[in-house]
Parts: sequence; structure tokens; C-alpha cells
Amino acid sequence: MKRLLTNTYTSVLTAICFIIFLLLSTNSLYNKETGSGAKYYADRIEGSSSESGPIREYYENVKLFQNNVEINCKYAKLFINKNKSSLKGNVILYQDDLTLITPAADYDGNAKVSETFDSVEIKNLTTYLIADKGYYYSEKNIADFHGNIKIENDSSIVYSDSLKYNKKSEDSFAYGNVKIQGKYSNSILYADTVNNYPSKNYSYSTGKPLLIQIDTLEENGEVLFDTMQVSSRVMEAYREKGNERYLFNGIVEIYKNDVKAKAENAIYYKDKDYIELINSPVIWFDSTQIFGDTIRIYFKNKELELIHSIGNSFSSSKNDTTFTNRINQLLGDEIKVNFKDRKINTIETFGNSKSLYFMFNEDGGDGIARNASDDIVIQFENEKPEDIIWLGNNQGEYFPEDILINEIKSYYLPKFRWDDSKPQKIKKDINNKRQ
Repeated sequence: MKRLLTNTYTSVLTAICFIIFLLLSTNSLYNKETGSGAKYYADRIEGSSSESGPIREYYENVKLFQNNVEINCKYAKLFINKNKSSLKGNVILYQDDLTLITPAADYDGNAKVSETFDSVEIKNLTTYLIADKGYYYSEKNIADFHGNIKIENDSSIVYSDSLKYNKKSEDSFAYGNVKIQGKYSNSILYADTVNNYPSKNYSYSTGKPLLIQIDTLEENGEVLFDTMQVSSRVMEAYREKGNERYLFNGIVEIYKNDVKAKAENAIYYKDKDYIELINSPVIWFDSTQIFGDTIRIYFKNKELELIHSIGNSFSSSKNDTTFTNRINQLLGDEIKVNFKDRKINTIETFGNSKSLYFMFNEDGGDGIARNASDDIVIQFENEKPEDIIWLGNNQGEYFPEDILINEIKSYYLPKFRWDDSKPQKIKKDINNKRQ
């Protein structure tokens, strides 16, 4: 979860801001004939006339030079009065450390629109872009790429069906089968749309975005893969220094090897390394569920450290597969679940605490213990309750098995809750031919 979203688009697309689309201007070629600094060479040059005006054609080993730009191709055609030009045959543009390669490109000077065909490939020392087709709208400062897009820099790889980039604002918009893959963070983001606004340090993803984080852990000398998935309807990233945070809104689901959770909203605080679940949150671990007004999940060194339920907290645990309605319960203002070595160490309940515990013997059920106190502490050994401590104003009652004449559920604590809709692992496979 360390690098959920990055400024990938900004760093990559800034490198291609003055590409061939700005340099195919008919005026650049035409001004040569009036003595400007533009130069061109070819094995053969032909001139002709048409109803629309004069035409210039350049054949084989065509080279165009202007300022620090060099363009090579096999054929160039200039429609002088129409203010249009066309380049074909292994078109290669060089500008400083930037190279652009495309089979063909057109420029309409009146509409101020440039277009590449079949494919476009752009690269410099640190970035690389390839797409089926590209457009540049010079008046709007917008580059528009379509078809099997791949952008790569030193930290990330981006795939999408289309991509729009505003050179002036550096805002970028990726659409269709978007996949952002970190090279060093082991994180992958899938979405239908990802919008990035660098000046605001803000990104916005829609279309059932899914974030996947793959970490490696070591346990007893064995390397384990621990995968976390976070999905929602919308994801937002605020990359403010010292307060970097990521918001997940609408049917948020979290899947991790040892914990699952869901809520209507969630916030990941990167600097503090915890997730806050808001609005109807519930979390599952082992055979236990926890509910509350707000639930926070804390991590330390990639491992689950603490679950903290705040407000109207309730815990339900099924410890017996035969007596499925005998569910151990805790209720309180707050509940904390502490973990050690990836296992439950203690469960603490604070404020107006109540507990319901079902007992068993070799023959089956052995009664019910129900207690109330200020606080409750349950200590675990080998992932099973070892000691239960009731602190302050303890009141208890015991119901032997032979007098349990009512339905078991009638003994449940107030506000009992149980939820079987545990999040499942999402299988995501977007096939992009660039991968």
C-alpha cells in the first residue's frame, strides 16, 4: 500500500510535449522556399499544380531539418495552399534525446491537427510510449492517443485503450482497461478511467477501480506472499507532503490473506500506515467479525498489528462448526484486537462492556456465561481464549445447559450482528497486446 498512485502520467508525458505533431506544420516546409531556416533534402523532388494549388513531393531519403529537429522518411508531400502535409515510410523524428517513430503522419495547418497512423512510438532517456494512433491539437495543446497504449518510465508502466494529455496543464486522462503497475512498489491499479491533476497533487479513478498490493513476508525461514486487494466505485489520491492519503468511496472491499473488510467509505493514511473504514464497516479475521461506527486497521512492517473499532462496537465469533448458533459475543464503546506474530494476542473492550460466552464439554453444550463490566480483556494462547478478565462493576450470570429452555438467540447480547457477505478475492486479467 506504500505507492498506490503515482505521478506516472506527468513524468512520462512531459517528455513528449514537443513531438512530431508540432513539427509537421506546412509552414515549416513552405517557408524554406521563401528563405527561412527550414531545410529539406531528398533523392528526388517534384513540383506540380492542382486545382487547390501547388504541390511539392519529396522521394527517398527525405530529411527535414529545423532548429534542433530532424525528421527522416521515405516520402513527403506538401499541399501549399491547403496548408497540409503528409509524411510516409518509416517516419523518424529526432529532437535532443527524444525519438519518435511512426509509419505515416499527416498535418492539417488550418485545423491545427496532426495525426499518426498504424502506430506511434516515442522514447527518450527515461520514458517510452507506444500506441496504435496519435493526434495532436496544437491550439488546445492536447495530445490524444488511442489503441493499446503503453507508457513506461523508471518506476511505473501504464496500459490503457486511450489517453489524453494537456501539455499546458499537464493533466492526463486514461480511459479503458487502465492498468498502472509499479516496478518497485509491487502495486497494481486497475480501473476504467484514471484522471491525474499534477498541479493539485490529485488523482481520480472510476469504473470499479481495484488496487492490488503484493508483499513478501518471512515466517519460520519461509518466504510468504501476502496480497492485499482494495476495490470500490471511486478512488481518490491526495499526495500532500506529510498528509498523503487515498480515499475509497462506494462499496469498499478489502481482501488480505489474514483479514477481510468492507464499508461504504475508507481512507488509507500512507504516512501513518493505517486504513480507516467509515459508514457500516465490518471486518473479518479467523472466525471473528467486528462491527462499529468506525474501524481502523493498523499495519507494521507490512503485517497486521491492530484492529480498533470505535463507537457501537460489536464482536461475534463462531468457534464451533456443529453448534452454529452458539456465537460468542462482545459489546462495548470500543474494541481493540492486538496481533503478535500474525496471530491474535488480546481482545480488549472498553466502556459499557458486555460479553456472552458459550461453554462446551465432551458431550456438547455446557451452558452460557453472560457478564457486564466497564472493560473486558481476553488473552489468547495458540489463537484460543486463555483468560478473560472483567474490570470494574462486574455483573455476571450463568445459564446451565439443562435450563436453556428458550431459543438460543434469546440469550444474545443487544445489537447482535452477523454478516456472511465476506469479500472474495478478485481475479483480474486485462490482456493488452503490449504486455
